[in-house]
Amino acid sequence: MDDGMSESDAVLNGNMCFSCELMSLLLARSAVASQSGDVAELDLMARWPVLAAAILVAGLVADVWLAWQWWQRRKTASAPLWRVGTKPWGLSELFVAVGVTLAVFLSVGIVGGLLRLRATGLLALLGATELGLLLVFLICLEVERVDFRHAFGLTESSVPHALWMGGVFFLAVQPPLLVLSTLRDKLYAWLGWQVSTQDIVRMFLTADSRSLTVVLVGFALLVAPVCEEAFFRGLAYPALKKRWGVPTALVVVSALFALIHFHGPSLPLLFVLAVGLTLAYEYTGSLLTPIAMHAAFNSLNVMALLLYRSHP
Repeated sequence: MDDGMSESDAVLNGNMCFSCELMSLLLARSAVASQSGDVAELDLMARWPVLAAAILVAGLVADVWLAWQWWQRRKTASAPLWRVGTKPWGLSELFVAVGVTLAVFLSVGIVGGLLRLRATGLLALLGATELGLLLVFLICLEVERVDFRHAFGLTESSVPHALWMGGVFFLAVQPPLLVLSTLRDKLYAWLGWQVSTQDIVRMFLTADSRSLTVVLVGFALLVAPVCEEAFFRGLAYPALKKRWGVPTALVVVSALFALIHFHGPSLPLLFVLAVGLTLAYEYTGSLLTPIAMHAAFNSLNVMALLLYRSHP
């Protein structure tokens, strides 16, 4: 941790969901000060070059295959190019959901501060809040007699196929992330800047209790994939698409996804990741696909961080 920053401060100021880019952990070119708890990414790359190379090769294959599949779909009139259909909500409902979410999280932050919760308790409270908000949204759909399975496209594709495509898109997004990560690091080096690590990653690396590690892993593998995808892809993207169309909605949702992580060096990579998540949703029409992609992405990060912690 940086001097003067407690674990709870890091949680409040850092990324709430653990969506840190793969290449900043495995393939980025900059190393940062170990005394602050940051990851030396160049060292990570040197430790697992075979894994990194295998992921990149598989990613290029996935990119070619997806491009071919989409081209074939474009030529087939009976197969829609975009499969996220119109949902029974629009911008007004989206603005209400955003307002309620901000109010709830502000209240949770105040309560956590008053109770002087440590990192483990605060993270557990935030995770329960996110899952609770999702449950409230599903209840609202039920009250309005809207089947959430249809609303989130869960019936558009079989579960195995949706999960499989999440893995394919996870691989497909890796090559562009590598290119962006390399360009970013070269730019930072030319400017004489240092590429910082997200606070939530530093917290994971410096966690001194098993309970905190378990909560962080729970955020990475469950809370972030489910709750973030339900909000950004499930709720926000269809509402914006209905109003502005695919290109504008894709850019706006991806930009917002990157900005809410509050980490400047990661902005372009998170934007590209969000584009991939949205395209994954459009490809199958099932929200399970970006959820699976998000979970796979975070799982690899967790694996890398656990290995780094055990062999610093």
